[in-house]
Amino acid sequence: NVKGNVYCYTYDLTCSDTLTSPNRAIGLVDIVKCNSRESILPPYESYGVSFRSEILPGTKIPLPGFPSLNVLPIASTELVPIGVNVFGMTSKYPTMVVRLHEMPDLPPIELLAKSILHKSLFINWPMMHEAKVVAITDERMEIRIHKGKTKVNKLAKTESERWLAETESIKQGYFVGRSTPGSGGVDIGDIKVRLKLLPLQGMKLNRSNGSTKKQFGCEEADIPLQLALWQAPAPDPRFTERGPIELSERFPKNSKVILTKGRYRGCIGSVVAVAEDKKVGVKVLTMPPEIPFGLALARSVYESYISSVDAARILKLHPSIFGKITGTLMFEPGKYDLGLNLKSSEGLCVAGFTRQKKEETHDAGGASRAWDSGDTVLVVGSQRIKENDGSRSVERIAWEYTPKAIRLVNEYRQKFPQLFTALVRMPNEKKYDADKVFGPNGVDWLLVIRDWLNNVESAKLPRTPITTDTMSKEAVTAVEKASSVRNLALAKKGYPKESLIKVP
Repeated sequence: NVKGNVYCYTYDLTCSDTLTSPNRAIGLVDIVKCNSRESILPPYESYGVSFRSEILPGTKIPLPGFPSLNVLPIASTELVPIGVNVFGMTSKYPTMVVRLHEMPDLPPIELLAKSILHKSLFINWPMMHEAKVVAITDERMEIRIHKGKTKVNKLAKTESERWLAETESIKQGYFVGRSTPGSGGVDIGDIKVRLKLLPLQGMKLNRSNGSTKKQFGCEEADIPLQLALWQAPAPDPRFTERGPIELSERFPKNSKVILTKGRYRGCIGSVVAVAEDKKVGVKVLTMPPEIPFGLALARSVYESYISSVDAARILKLHPSIFGKITGTLMFEPGKYDLGLNLKSSEGLCVAGFTRQKKEETHDAGGASRAWDSGDTVLVVGSQRIKENDGSRSVERIAWEYTPKAIRLVNEYRQKFPQLFTALVRMPNEKKYDADKVFGPNGVDWLLVIRDWLNNVESAKLPRTPITTDTMSKEAVTAVEKASSVRNLALAKKGYPKESLIKVP
């Protein structure tokens, strides 16, 4: 190790560069339009100055919404080589292991259940999160409240053995990790009791009287008892239930509102006063009903897509080489990626260039909606997270390409033909050696090609999930132009116009 430069990163809206990902394999994507600039600070004379690890006076710990290790009783810490796994492979370096205090002897869960079921505890250490207990289990039984009645399910021998195996797996997951960042490095001791909880999703507003109530999820999390807190270490005021409030408090004078029902639905207004008959007087800016011109324009400006096989045939390339060029193409030394990254195995595409092959279907109502797919807030121990830990199967994606993508590949080939020639000669390599492809000065070519790739149109576009429906750039431009023309015509007629109404 040597002393190097000190870099300063500053927020700058005028900077629209794309920051290339250092490692896409672990989920780090390019940062498009990073809005920040890099500068090197002048040398700093640090002789006689040392760093002191201390908390500044006035620091509030713990703070609502922020993680803190100290909210659970820590017995000791030790730097030991445990082979922690947070990126899908075992680490060869030592890990700082945190050991929690051993749990004291507890009464049977039959007694614990009476004081713990349907109570709120705090889990997801060190980012503590409220959750409601719905069941308590040990190797003998599971107790939960179902429809207001306590239900006891005694475990058979095979179920008890499965419970013990799952418990050991949970303990090891906290200790050596679960192939995900943030896991591992915690010795929680023996697990004798586990809890099933529903994480808090947010606050539900009663629109009729303004009261709020906690909304818990429907996907259970499985948590060892020693990782649950009985009280919030730092109560969060955002998640405090409140009763009904007066209209004048909910809608103070001059506050901005959006009408959600009636003929003025969607209009913006400002509160004038609260009427005596429990109605709110609102000054509304009205506009005439809008025809769905945007939908018609979006359908008229249609992008054509063709399969990867047809795209490769047009370019007279082997489909595997076309797939490498449009995806990731790694070169050594330096781990340079010379692919166009128009697609990825993680299911990301570039709108206007690539998409997943559309399956023909006549069941329009069969598609699931994003907001119906389960809980939004998941915690450590949630079943969906456990199913994904280390066992995610990668499903092969059938890709389609626009003429714009084909022209980009062709431009790439014309600009650097020696690269494509090498791919034809060595089609099955996972990584390529720059000197074998470009000759003795191969590393210099890597820098030149990478600079060209950073400036093509697709490099500055965001990578979006294949499940995202998008409009083409041309369609967006057409809708914006039509909207501007309509707004100009309405402005000449005096719109928007003010109306004073009473809203119940």
